[in-house]
Amino acid sequence: MQGASLNAGNDAFGKKDYDSAIARYARAEQIAKSFGMVDTNAVFNSALAYESKGDAANAIRRYRESIAIGYNKPEVYRYIASLQRKGEDLNGAIVTIQEGLKRFPGEKDLMLDEMTFLLAADRSEEAEASVIAALGKDPENAVLWSVLGGLHDKKASEAKDEAAIMAAYAKAEEAYKKSISIDPKFFDAYFNIGVLYNNRTRSATS
Repeated sequence: MQGASLNAGNDAFGKKDYDSAIARYARAEQIAKSFGMVDTNAVFNSALAYESKGDAANAIRRYRESIAIGYNKPEVYRYIASLQRKGEDLNGAIVTIQEGLKRFPGEKDLMLDEMTFLLAADRSEEAEASVIAALGKDPENAVLWSVLGGLHDKKASEAKDEAAIMAAYAKAEEAYKKSISIDPKFFDAYFNIGVLYNNRTRSATS
């Protein structure tokens, strides 16, 4: 009965009948409980169904329940954080991703999400640490090197001391050049290093 209910939920989900899917997953979960068992798939699938029908609050609640009962997969944290981000709870999304990284240290997709959210929140120092950590996992990623260059570029624009400005420009240039060496067709790195040269020239002559 439990398996049949779970399968019926999956069939309803496939037909985009999300309310029926949620009801059938709940039934599978209840049958499992009556035998002292936990149906982690039913809980997780119901979260997917809530998300698909646009009920973010219940989706987040069910995703968190699936974590609590042992559905140990890093993507669950990403799903929660994505919903929080869409709901304009950027800081909540960052906290969720960092929770995931505590459980799955070094998990590349979580690290990239953390970097993206920190950049969106304009938390540059933390974002830089996150980018460097991500490069430790993926050192041949041209995009990450370009992002690191952008962070150093931002430091240069915010610095007051001439020596600090030039040092930040030098680090930015190095990162952009590394990005280009990895992917010679990556336009963003060429564009950004061109802007850097222009800004550095202005800074030196001002």
